Amino acid sequence: MVVSERVRNDLEENDIRGYVAHRVRVSPGFDFALRGQPIPPYYLLEFTGRFDLDRRRFDNFEGQLCPNCHLWKPTKGGKFGYGSKNLFPLLESWNGGDFLLQGNIDSGVKYCTRKVAELAREKKWTGFGISIMSWGCPGGGLADLGSPDWYEDLRQRVLGAFPIVDGEVHSPLDELRRKQQEGIAWPYPLPQE
Repeated sequence: MVVSERVRNDLEENDIRGYVAHRVRVSPGFDFALRGQPIPPYYLLEFTGRFDLDRRRFDNFEGQLCPNCHLWKPTKGGKFGYGSKNLFPLLESWNGGDFLLQGNIDSGVKYCTRKVAELAREKKWTGFGISIMSWGCPGGGLADLGSPDWYEDLRQRVLGAFPIVDGEVHSPLDELRRKQQEGIAWPYPLPQE
């Protein structure tokens, strides 16, 4: 994630953790040269925050996971394919970072805590959006950071889409998997990962 100096300063001033900021070289663009302006500094954020996914809920340990790069690959003829997995974090594996990557399974997806979302909202960052990490939430799970009740609105949608059943979080994918195992066709296309 590449950010402006203002965003980097906001992160530092608000004790946001889980990243290292590296200054990146930006080639002179036509706009800057034409106006005779200096090129503003930009920073690449290297995420250092980590958490693991619950492999039981993800693929019931069925898929193949590279021990070096942590990329996941479905087992040929198996029950789990790309995009048909649940993403449930193991909270005890979280290292405390505010910017996060999955530690045990690499998907290339980047995550952040509510603290980062609140800061983005307060400072009116542009080019920034928040959505929940699992497929199946109404509205794509996108948060409306412009709303004063954005967190509670998103929380209610998540609770509606992922109810607690017998003490465990239930995902819409659980029901779709059950139907698929019974030979019932998926009612709509598989989610994209």
